[in-house]
Amino acid sequence: MELFGKCIERGRRSMIKNICDDSLCTACGACENSCNFQAIIRTKRKDDSWYMQIDDTKCKNCNRCLKVCPNNHVPSLYSPQKAYAAWSTDKEIHKNSASGGIATELYNYAVDKKMYFAGVSMDKNLEAHFELVNNKNSIEKFQNSKYTFSYMDDIYLKCKELLKKDEKILFVGLPCQIAALRNYIGENENLILIDLACHGTPSPEFLKQHVKTIEKKKNKIADNVSFRNARFNTNNFYFTLTHKNRIFYKKNSLSEDNYQIGYHKAFIYRDCCYQCRYAQRKRTGDLTIADYHGLGKVSVYNGNKESVSCVLVNSEKGKTLLNKLFENEQIEVIERPLLEPLQNEPQFNYPSKSSQEHDEFINLYQKKENFDLVANVVFKQDKFKGWVLGTTNVVNYKNKFMALLPWELKQYVKKMLRRK
Repeated sequence: MELFGKCIERGRRSMIKNICDDSLCTACGACENSCNFQAIIRTKRKDDSWYMQIDDTKCKNCNRCLKVCPNNHVPSLYSPQKAYAAWSTDKEIHKNSASGGIATELYNYAVDKKMYFAGVSMDKNLEAHFELVNNKNSIEKFQNSKYTFSYMDDIYLKCKELLKKDEKILFVGLPCQIAALRNYIGENENLILIDLACHGTPSPEFLKQHVKTIEKKKNKIADNVSFRNARFNTNNFYFTLTHKNRIFYKKNSLSEDNYQIGYHKAFIYRDCCYQCRYAQRKRTGDLTIADYHGLGKVSVYNGNKESVSCVLVNSEKGKTLLNKLFENEQIEVIERPLLEPLQNEPQFNYPSKSSQEHDEFINLYQKKENFDLVANVVFKQDKFKGWVLGTTNVVNYKNKFMALLPWELKQYVKKMLRRK
């Protein structure tokens, strides 16, 4: 579904001008929502994603698009005040959510308080789109991670209209999307913003092509795509395709699956993601949610270690909200040293790093325009490693071995493994 302009081919340059550096554009769509003259166009990149530009023949020089762009204007960022290890007290929510289920509990809170809330769901075209809703039935489709580009569509316009009516909104999104929304709306007490630690997002075309390749091989049509299927523990990052509630394809993040390799090794992100100015310690949201990396590394931790979220409190609004969830007994929280997640979560320090594999993949994709054909060539070595790990079951043996080690020795072994 495209509510705005379709992509034009690269190279059509007459009467076209940039909103921001095209390599930095995240395609957040704030410019499209701000333009009253349909002057914003989408220009294709090598990877079939796009960046936004201005059609000067339609532009009235109001500069609204320039002002809302999160690359042209970085809103005032929050310095985290507190850090917590947190998880839902509801066992089903905890089990079925990525990490600790904090986002789901935030949505439940919004429903109880008759607030609108925004999240991302997958549609039948294998695209991830934002929705703004106020009913409990929508929560399930927002659960779990979507490791692909998410379309903002007209979400900015919808938020603005609701806020004009004095409605309250809880919005969960990526840091660049939250920054764009803050630029578009301005500061508003009725808008609560939650940013997610983000590694990067691939072109949406890659997922579509990959699933279609699998469907053709398996002779089945997927009616559900999951990136962290809860049936196999969300910590194992199983990518699954389902037809009529039956899984016909499943691969974990250490397998030979092309999309898993490309995503988890940061080979297939869009160029803007490797230059993200929001991959830093200062945050765009009132709260930040992430997988908890480095739990117990700064000080001893004896609490729950199964599917734990990291929650950063960045503002008074965020502090109040988290306290409400705790008082309602929706979540368990254990305060941690602030330095612990800030030191150990890479996305709180720098963007994902580009690589030779990324460059090779994109250059070959531009010629072939076939995700799996190109991935089979560029990811050949990683695919072989994944096949070996899958056939020898070495990962399970390693996990069982590590579980037997004392904490200090376990950290030493992990350090040695990373060096290799």
